[in-house]
This record gives sequence, C-alpha cells and structure tokens, in this order.
Amino acid sequence: MIEGDVGDIENSQGGKKEVRGKRDFWDKLSILSRPLGGILAAFVIALIGYMGSNYLNKQQQQDIQTRLYTELISKREQSESSLRQQMFSSIISMFVGDKRSHVEGLDLDEFDEVILNLELLTYNFHETLDIEPLFKYLRGKIDSAKGDTNTKKDYIKRLEKAAQEISQKQLAALRSAGESKEYFIEFGSEGEIIGPDKFEENWKIKDIKRHFTINVGTVGVAEKKIPIELTVCTLDQLEDIEEEEPPKRVLFHVEYFDFPMIDNVRLSQNERCAIVLTHFNKEQNNAMISLVYFPGSHASLKEKQFYSEIINDLIPEEKGMSASGFVFMAICLFLIIQLALVTIFWIIIRKIVVSKQSPISNS
Repeated sequence: MIEGDVGDIENSQGGKKEVRGKRDFWDKLSILSRPLGGILAAFVIALIGYMGSNYLNKQQQQDIQTRLYTELISKREQSESSLRQQMFSSIISMFVGDKRSHVEGLDLDEFDEVILNLELLTYNFHETLDIEPLFKYLRGKIDSAKGDTNTKKDYIKRLEKAAQEISQKQLAALRSAGESKEYFIEFGSEGEIIGPDKFEENWKIKDIKRHFTINVGTVGVAEKKIPIELTVCTLDQLEDIEEEEPPKRVLFHVEYFDFPMIDNVRLSQNERCAIVLTHFNKEQNNAMISLVYFPGSHASLKEKQFYSEIINDLIPEEKGMSASGFVFMAICLFLIIQLALVTIFWIIIRKIVVSKQSPISNS
C-alpha cells in the first residue's frame, strides 16, 4: 500500500520491505514527456493530411476552371470558324475560283473592289495563309492594266500600306516573345549601298546563344526589293569548327509583301528568325529593315513543328521546387526535427531517472 509519495511496500511472499523514494523534478518531467511524443506525432500527421487535402482541393478546382475555360474557348472558336469559312470562301473565289476571269479582264478603275477583298482576306487570315502571292499577282495585274499612271501608283500604295500594317502587327507580337532590332540602309540612285552593308547581332532565347550576320546586296530601287544574305550560327560554332550543326545561310529578297510569321527561317530547337522591310523611300534613297528572332510557338499556324521538336516539347523539364512546396517541406522537416529532439530528450530523462532509482533499489 502507498501512502502519499513515501511508503513501505510489503512483499507478501518474503515479507521484505522496499522503500520507494520521493518523486523529484526529473520524475515528474519524465511522466509529462511520455505522451508529448505521441501528441506531436499526431499533430504532424494531421498537419500533413490537412495540407495534402488542401493541395488536392486546389488542384481539383484548377482543373475544373481549366476545363470550363477550354469549353468556352472551343465553343467560341466553332462559332467564329463557321463565319470565317463563309468569308474566306466568298473572298478567295475572286482570285482562284470561277470568278478569276473577272479579275483577269478588269479595267484599272474596277480594281477598287478587288483590293478591298484582298484587304479583308489579309486582315482576317494573315496568320494562317501565305498571302504574298496574291499581293504580287494583284500588283502585276495593276501594272499591266490600261489607265492613268497616278491611279496605278495609288492602288499599289494601298497594297503596300495593307502589307506594312500586317507586318507591323506581326512584328509587335513577335517582339514580345523574342528579340528584334531595326537597321537603317542608305543606297545610291543605282541601288549601290552607301552606308554599312553588314550587321551582326548576338541573341539568346532559352539556353541557345546565336550569332546573326546580315549582308546587304545591291538594292532594286524600282521593285523596292533588297537582296539579303543571312547567316545564323550558335556562338559555340564560332569557336569550334567541328560542330555537328553547320551554320545556316539563306539568300532571299526582302520586300513589303514578306510577313514574318510565315516568311521566316526555321532554326533548331523550334526557333525562327525573319527579316522584314518596314520602310522604303525612293526619293531619299534609304530603307529600314527589321531582324526578329522568336520561338516557333509564335509562328503562323501554317508553320507546323517537326515530330522531333514536338517530342522534345512533351518531355518535361526538370524544374526547381515551387515556393509552396518548399514551405511545406520546411514545416514537415521542422516538426520531424522537433519530434526527434523530444524523443531524445525523453530518453535522456528516463536514463537519469533510472540511474537515480538504482541506488535506492540496491539499498
């Protein structure tokens, strides 16, 4: 029988008495610390469960919103596609359908409606169609038509203005995703280059550094064309001649009817570059060209990726842990460390208490 904190324990078999010492601070702390580890472990498990459930709920909510957004976009695209299909069929028939003979036999004064249809086609379908041949075709028909020379110039200026507006619109969209720079070109009356005829740039998108070199040839003043030799290579290729990927060299003529989203140079790693004629002045003998370097994802819908590029895009890249994940892991690590410290502390206290009780038992 125990009376208070001190008492004699009668052994019924041997009649021996064992004296039990008075509980000190360490004994009480040992008793209190026993359930603390279990409480802390339960708290960690509950916290992890709560944070995991909260994360799953957020992901589910995000998936629902994404699905709803996709459905709305799909329905809107379907309604717009039917309207655009009717518009496209009506306009394009004037150039390639049964009404083509109507364009062939037009007088100069009757080209206004044809140019209007081309403007509608350009402003609505410039991202999906290569409309450069239509511009050149119509310009040739205007030049060969009988009529006043000033009227011809007005019609051609109207075509060039529409092409410039589309080029500037596409350049603005591509600049936001890549790099771009303008170059001023001066030439003589015969098209010979007076100012600099070579321009170089070093740009980087993602992890690829590329070197661009532009060589300008003799300008076609009457046709408003500028011959360009564009050379593109990575910066590593400048130092190592034995690179597997050779430098890409392209020769072409730049004019107003070249649109960067469609008339571009395909590079490795699903990247593109293009040169655009943004200004040409016959009277002042100068011109302005723009070099733009952008990801292939911003190219025209007409430009499709190679299968190897699609596969590379589908392979997930290794990314660092997000901020929320880092905080979650830090909290869990902190609680585990605390649990380990409490356990170690309880073991130490237990050993101290046992060591104190040993002399009493021996006595």
